[in-house]
Amino acid sequence: MSLEHTKASAQQRSTPSGRRRNPSPSLSAERLGRWLAQPALHCDDGQILSWLNPAHPGYPYPEASALWLSWAAWRHEQRLPAPPRQAARRAAAWLHAQLSGPGAIGRQGRSYAFDTGLAVHALVRAARTPGLIGLDRSDLPSLSAGLDAFLDADQPALPGARGAARWSERWGGHMVRAAALVLQAGLWLDHPPTQQRARRMLARAVRIQPDQPCYLHALAYQAEGDLLLTSLGVAGLHQHVPHAAQRLAQLQRPDGLLPGWSDRPDSARCDTTAQAVRLWAATDPERFADAIAAALAALARCQQPEGGLPYEPGGLDMNTWAGLFADQAARWATHGADPASLL
Repeated sequence: MSLEHTKASAQQRSTPSGRRRNPSPSLSAERLGRWLAQPALHCDDGQILSWLNPAHPGYPYPEASALWLSWAAWRHEQRLPAPPRQAARRAAAWLHAQLSGPGAIGRQGRSYAFDTGLAVHALVRAARTPGLIGLDRSDLPSLSAGLDAFLDADQPALPGARGAARWSERWGGHMVRAAALVLQAGLWLDHPPTQQRARRMLARAVRIQPDQPCYLHALAYQAEGDLLLTSLGVAGLHQHVPHAAQRLAQLQRPDGLLPGWSDRPDSARCDTTAQAVRLWAATDPERFADAIAAALAALARCQQPEGGLPYEPGGLDMNTWAGLFADQAARWATHGADPASLL
């Protein structure tokens, strides 16, 4: 399905310095946008698949559903070719049903505070976009109430994990991102209870130290949260993002990609590479110009003819969230970063 074009043409936005950066010569945001809008990525119930690969089908992924809806709203906000409203409404209806019913989202019998926070933000963002999803705004303030179960139990995943929990099942640095998004949603709604839930999430987040061995996808999530919080006026975080951005630049591989882990340079990830581009573009696009160019060129080499990006180079699973991050990264690198519009 082709993208639905808005009436107004896309307007270029300059970087804070007033200069426009040269676009990547080969990473195609147009093909990437079409790939992300295709019907094959959507389940019948409105959920978004984790990846596309006929030989290895993806699974319905609630986190990707929230990110995709936020991306659809962002493209409409930017007056870029955007997914059809019908597709956005299906995704929004599924997320809304989960937050209005069970109160949280997740998969395989478990719900997650992180995913739920992203869903709250995506629904509020999409509802603020004129004509996108047609959702009744009157019940939006109540959608964050499901976060209370995680906060009261002091468990970021319910039911709680036994034994050694995975990084996504802890109050780790990635929760800074979820808290920032929930806070932004609460500010948009002018709803103090949602804002307070965000602050409680932030207080529980155990920060990753960038100079210690760590999973870089989670570190990038933490830095993205700090970036958004700073844009929202939260004081005391202004040094966190440059520190993380510099560390990611130090870890960038010769081929331009970022590794999956700081102590495993032989690994490579497209999602973290795209996240790093956003952080570099938002922090200091001149200082990190070479890193940005190398990363975009690497992503371009990984991009498939139909437009999708794999999770890692050479992979056949065309990854949804890597594509979403890369689309916004390319825009920020060429037209200037807008931290308040973070997916």
